[in-house]
This record gives sequence, structure tokens and C-alpha cells, in this order.
Amino acid sequence: MNRCRVADWLKWAFLSVMAVVPSAAIAQTDTPAAGVDSHAVDGRAFLAEELTSLALIDLRAQAEPTREDAAAAGTLLSFAQMFAPNDAELVRQRLLAADAADDGELVESLTRQLIRLDPTDTVAQLRAIGHRVAREQTAEARIRLFETLLGQESIDVSVRSRLALDAALLHRELGDDEKYAELLVRSLRLDA
Repeated sequence: MNRCRVADWLKWAFLSVMAVVPSAAIAQTDTPAAGVDSHAVDGRAFLAEELTSLALIDLRAQAEPTREDAAAAGTLLSFAQMFAPNDAELVRQRLLAADAADDGELVESLTRQLIRLDPTDTVAQLRAIGHRVAREQTAEARIRLFETLLGQESIDVSVRSRLALDAALLHRELGDDEKYAELLVRSLRLDA
């Protein structure tokens, strides 16, 4: 994507914000503040939808989107999120754009945000746990972390099943066939 197109997107987004939404309605909430017209909130939702559509349509129109294309779409989606801060689907779209743009820090941040907005999103839970596991430097540290996570009943069983499988595979790499078999069975029992 050329820089001209990115600049056009950003100008359009800024002008839209200034023209459509009163400044009092830009607060980070989905409920109107005292004295804010409910039409302003409707305008916020409309603007969020339009910015999201613009970002996704333009990104999908690219034959082979580049990281820069994904980053530009992510910028527009972040503008959209200003107007719909509690929209989990919008956060998912930002996550996809950040991932395509290779922005690991933003992916981690958006993953945490998505889990807060939708605690049932097991894909986001696995992604967050994967980042946590990847930070561990040794196989032993990863095994300890897996054991801790497997003991947490608050984690969805399908996620714990996947963690048990990952732990089993790690034990297999280390040559511990007994622990490998034990965790493999545990994985199947958790979520057949």
C-alpha cells in the first residue's frame, strides 16, 4: 500500500470524527454521558462500523496484502475502537491485522483485552498462554508452568486439554515416555 492511501485513510477518519461525533461523545464508554444526546451514541456505533468496513474491505481488496497494508488497516480499526471500546469482534479484527503486521506486542495487548471482553474465547486464552509459555527459557520451567495451569479449574477444559497435550509432547521430547503417556491420557479425559 502506498503512503498516499494511508494518509487518505487517516484524513478521512479524522474528518469523520470531527464532523459526525460531538467531542463529549468520544468518551470511552458505550453509554451516553449525562447531557449527551443518544443520537451521538448512535453516531459512534455508525462511525465504528463504517471505519471497520473501510479497513476490512480495503485490506481484502489487496491481491497480496503486505505488513504495511495490515498495519494501516489496524490503524483504522483502532480509530473504530475509539467509538466501540467494548466490541469484542472489533478487537478480534484488530488482532488479525496486528498479527498480519507482525506486531507481537500489540497482539499480546489485544489478546488480553479480548479475554477481558469475552472470557469464553478459548482461542484468545490459548494465545495468551502460548505467549506466557514462550517466555519461559527452559523445558523445566515450561513444564512447571504447564503443571500450574493444568491445576487451574477456572481455565476452560478444552484449553487445559490442549495444555496437557503440549506438556505431553514436551515430556516426549525430553525422553520421559511415562509422563508423556500420563499427560496424553489426561488430555483425552479432559476433552475427548
